[in-house]
Amino acid sequence: MNKGLYITALVGGGILTYIFVIIAMDPKTTEMMAAVPIPILIATIFHLMMVYKMWDSIRDGTPRMSPGKAVGFLFIPFFNIYWLFQIYPGFATDYNRYLKEKNIPAAPLSHGLMTAMAVFILFAVPIVNWIVQAVAISKICNAVNAVKRRR
Repeated sequence: MNKGLYITALVGGGILTYIFVIIAMDPKTTEMMAAVPIPILIATIFHLMMVYKMWDSIRDGTPRMSPGKAVGFLFIPFFNIYWLFQIYPGFATDYNRYLKEKNIPAAPLSHGLMTAMAVFILFAVPIVNWIVQAVAISKICNAVNAVKRRR
């Protein structure tokens, strides 16, 4: 997985959305509101692609869910809030178990960082959110790439 691409798409999408909303709050630039959904849509597509790829990377182990289920359940209203905590901290748990099962010498994922990723997806706090997401996405990409190199 290309770390720079995912960080740019997800964190950059959040930053652009924030900027567009601030600009659109000015009564002189209300037409800017039409542009707000664009970075949100791009970030959402890349988020779904990342979730699929991360769960696909450990498919030959004993993961708790398939990549399709990981992505598909995010489309269920209200349940998707619970599901974020299955996707991210659950991936850290399953990935670390996968490393042990397959004897892959790679750095384990932090359960706390993945929990923070899920929390900050729900409660967007500018700047803090972007930093946590950038670090978490970087670790996820490193983890997926480490597994793919072993295949």
